[in-house]
Amino acid sequence: MTPARARASQRELEKSLPVFLKAMWAFTELDVNDTIHGVCKKLFSDVGVDSVTRRERAKGIKELAKILLEAKASGTDKESKAAQGQFSGEDAKGHFMNALQFALMKTTQENKDDST
Repeated sequence: MTPARARASQRELEKSLPVFLKAMWAFTELDVNDTIHGVCKKLFSDVGVDSVTRRERAKGIKELAKILLEAKASGTDKESKAAQGQFSGEDAKGHFMNALQFALMKTTQENKDDST
């Protein structure tokens, strides 16, 4: 592959990153929503505890939701757009590189933990 062709391929890949990340974001959002729904269902319908405990759990979940909503509201415009799955090409590249870096660090740490 010629250097010019490689640069053109790189540009095409970078242009497609926002679409790729938007799809990943949508999938992640669905997964998180399903997980939260399942956790709440278990927390609030646990017959092994009394209704007072279930009510306290509900208050805790409500407080957590407030904290998350406040964090979302206090984000920068760029973070707000990212939270909605809206990425520019350069932002998408940065998010993708950060995700890869995080995944590599996590894998490295897990491998260290397994070897000890």
